[in-house]
Amino acid sequence: MKHRLIAWILVLIICLGAIPWAAAAGTSNPFTDVSAASPYYPAILWAYENGITGGTSPTTFSPNNTCTRAQIVTFLYRALA
Repeated sequence: MKHRLIAWILVLIICLGAIPWAAAAGTSNPFTDVSAASPYYPAILWAYENGITGGTSPTTFSPNNTCTRAQIVTFLYRALA
């Protein structure tokens, strides 16, 4: 359920902005808890590169945590700004 929520939020951000979600070439993953094999890796890296999220710390994203309403609103605001 938590993974679905994160995935749907990132999909919504991408669709609303009609922005391609391919990460820039040569970008390194700053998050130690997100592997390149995970299905949401490209979306997380894209959101990080575009300033939509900074993770829960400089080195962690915490993909298994539940997003609060405040976080969701912040993601949407940053994506549309």
